[in-house]
Amino acid sequence: MALNSAKKSQIIVRATRVSLVATLCVSVSTVMFLTPVRCQNKEDNQPYVSNVRQIKSAGFQFEKPKPWTDSANKAWTDPADKGGTTVLLIEDGIVSVTFVVVEKYEELIAGIKSGLSEGNTEVWTDGERTQNIHNGMKHIRESGYVVRKGVRVTWIIDVYESRKNVVMFTFGRQTTFQAHRDEYVIFLNSITNSLAESPPPP
Repeated sequence: MALNSAKKSQIIVRATRVSLVATLCVSVSTVMFLTPVRCQNKEDNQPYVSNVRQIKSAGFQFEKPKPWTDSANKAWTDPADKGGTTVLLIEDGIVSVTFVVVEKYEELIAGIKSGLSEGNTEVWTDGERTQNIHNGMKHIRESGYVVRKGVRVTWIIDVYESRKNVVMFTFGRQTTFQAHRDEYVIFLNSITNSLAESPPPP
């Protein structure tokens, strides 16, 4: 059955967005290579008065470790940052954590992994994809490292199925990532479904 012109346009726009988001997420990298890029809709963010961050449309929240910085506050005042949102930065971007809300995350994962091979001399994985339940959300993870300009760079792709699918892409110099690993573990443990009902008081 032939597609009408409106349907064709929708498909083209969706495919273009997936390709663009994948490119942007790989580009986030580090201050060694490129300036961090924001990949998310600004209206999804809440004004921040504490270290708790929310992506409201996805029902997703986490706590930012105090030594880390983020782009969210700037996104509310910088017109050039329209359409951008939270990118967490470790040591001003030597390691970055980018959040993307998508309907079909497999397409985005494939695009990110394809982008990892560009400009890198080696691409390694830590094994097969893992899957578990994290704070009530289905969680998928793939990880590994690349060698870029002689530097080993860690990459981690996490997917959390909340109200909407949230893809979290961590990318940065391996030595810096290891130095902040304890903070990273605390950050991961803080990730939760903000729509989950609070337990009744004792």
